[in-house]
Amino acid sequence: MRSILTCTNAPTDRLAAALSGLAAGAKVCAVAIDEHPTGSEHLQERLLAAVAKGRLGRGLLVWRSVLAVLGCLSREEAPFEPRDDLMLGVIGHVTDGFTLQRLRLRRETGRLRDLFAPERRRSADLVETSLGYAGLFAAAKEQLVALYPRQRGDWTEQSQCAAALALGAAARPELLRTEHGDFFQITPPDTLDLPDAVFPRGMAEKLGDCDLVLVETLTPESCGKHCYSAFRLHFPCRCLIYPMKSSRVGRWKPRDVTPRASLSTSISCRRFPP
Repeated sequence: MRSILTCTNAPTDRLAAALSGLAAGAKVCAVAIDEHPTGSEHLQERLLAAVAKGRLGRGLLVWRSVLAVLGCLSREEAPFEPRDDLMLGVIGHVTDGFTLQRLRLRRETGRLRDLFAPERRRSADLVETSLGYAGLFAAAKEQLVALYPRQRGDWTEQSQCAAALALGAAARPELLRTEHGDFFQITPPDTLDLPDAVFPRGMAEKLGDCDLVLVETLTPESCGKHCYSAFRLHFPCRCLIYPMKSSRVGRWKPRDVTPRASLSTSISCRRFPP
């Protein structure tokens, strides 16, 4: 999936087929896109064309930071009390580090009740660090290679253990095959040795006026906890870590948080891992 997304010349049919396998049967197909300052408009156009090609319903591209806030508010017990003019900071864990976004919560009058919608006014800021997903994957591969120095070739590229280790998931022993056709088994370590990285400068200043900061990540149990502890020391406001479930994958029926009544139908939300 990653190769199809990054290849600018990949046929729309291939991307449509991949999306069809992930979001078939939805009335609205919402694709979560990174708050990356260098995000490609060409990619956004390809995604919308693929949704139309795959006949996946109404296609929507939604910023990850917006979906993170909507995901929090859609819970039966929201982790914070919504109110009009609440300033929310969203730290998004991305490939190259973290994105910083500020969203203002707005109260809108609905047909039956008032609704809350996050207002986005500008692109997010990117803070590059080795704690981004690319750095975590590189660290996981280096750690596995150090455990099995006699194995040659790029065997870590085919290893599922590397991905599980990088994202903090449970990694099981795995049987791999070398480029010469020989098989060998690896037993991964329990935890990832995180890359050395200092707290990026400027993050506290850019989100200093926020009433609440949400940290959304695919690694809530490993790198996420490490970063969360650092964020709590630097931000004067309340800081919450938010696992990327509602903004990553699955069917979702927004209730009291949709910006418009026309979106209060079943939505298939997909966010593609790094």
